[in-house]
Amino acid sequence: MSELPANPALRDLLPVPLLILDGGRRIAEINAAAARLLEITPEEAEGAACQTVFRCEECREECAIASARERRLLSLSRPAHVEREQDTTLRVLVDAMPLSGDRVAVVLHPVAENTPLEQIYGEVETFHGLIWISPAMKSLVGWIIDHAPGDAPLLISGERGTEKGIVARALHSESGRAGGPFVTVDCASEADGLPGGSAAKRTLGASNSFEQARGGTLFLRNLTYLPREVQGALFRRLDTRRGATSAQDPRLIGATDSDPDATARSGALIPEFHEVLRTHRTQVPPLRNRLEDLPALAHRILSEIAARTGLVPAALTGDVTAVLLAHNWPGNVEELEGVLHEAASQARGGIVRRGDLPAEFLPDGWVGKSERARTHEALHKAAGNISLAARMLGVHRITLWRRMRVMHLSRRDFLPR
Repeated sequence: MSELPANPALRDLLPVPLLILDGGRRIAEINAAAARLLEITPEEAEGAACQTVFRCEECREECAIASARERRLLSLSRPAHVEREQDTTLRVLVDAMPLSGDRVAVVLHPVAENTPLEQIYGEVETFHGLIWISPAMKSLVGWIIDHAPGDAPLLISGERGTEKGIVARALHSESGRAGGPFVTVDCASEADGLPGGSAAKRTLGASNSFEQARGGTLFLRNLTYLPREVQGALFRRLDTRRGATSAQDPRLIGATDSDPDATARSGALIPEFHEVLRTHRTQVPPLRNRLEDLPALAHRILSEIAARTGLVPAALTGDVTAVLLAHNWPGNVEELEGVLHEAASQARGGIVRRGDLPAEFLPDGWVGKSERARTHEALHKAAGNISLAARMLGVHRITLWRRMRVMHLSRRDFLPR
């Protein structure tokens, strides 16, 4: 949203529908274009509460105007359905921007009911697969651009499911090593019955991942699970005392879901290794702190699901978008992927409606018999193991946990007798 004319009379000349709300969310000013769109006179609108003028269901779930002011966002855009005086409903994109004195400027962009998300939000710019509409993601992209050149080891932290792997690939792609290999090792994985540490020792051996990544990037997921002796070997091999590697050795990028400083204090990271990694590190924001990206993320995920299934990408109704924006997303983008995968499988006619969402997103008591039966069956087969049952159902484990809470189920009910 560009800077507004200081003179209210000049705002009437703007071709876009514009309103300015005060701290109590009452309309302080409305220009001629907005009055025509809402089918209301300026005299009727000014001083009225925005909800009595807009009357949009989505705002009762998660108000874009309130969020823009309370979170001091530079600009927040969300779709909404506005009820007009002549008993007609108009779909609009609400673009809200906080001003001084708790005021908020609101621009309304009319869009067709069946307009896909990517058209509503324009051509969403991505950076090596990262959507960066929000200020938090713009800051992260800036860090990537600054730190991709060079050979110094890098550390990416952030909650589980925050796309740390995509950040690592972006760093590789922006570096001078982009033409070399990108090799991933999950330090917490288990293979052939061996614990994660033993598997990491084997895969990081001289004839395996380290050599495969020469001239490129070695990405260590769940870095804090790496055994101390392997950390020491890597530290010596990469000559990290100089904070860099040779052009032939792989560049090290580590990622962790936990606080690396707390992990170092616990002794899980050797001091030398931690000291080098903490010099160049970033934190990927959780989804709840970048909700401006969610609609575009949802479209990307639904398009990926459609590409895998050969179907037309599903679209979200306005109330579904509002419900998703109101969710706290403890499982971040990974949880969003699970929710949309399940919803897309239930959708009919290429439209995801409220009833297609998993049970934990529905009003109390709105749980289908088939969904309850599938959940029971998976938990019985998994003997109460939530992670295993979630994989059987094709949902995130947090999604299953929330569903169990809605169904009043406990994992103890499914433990072997």
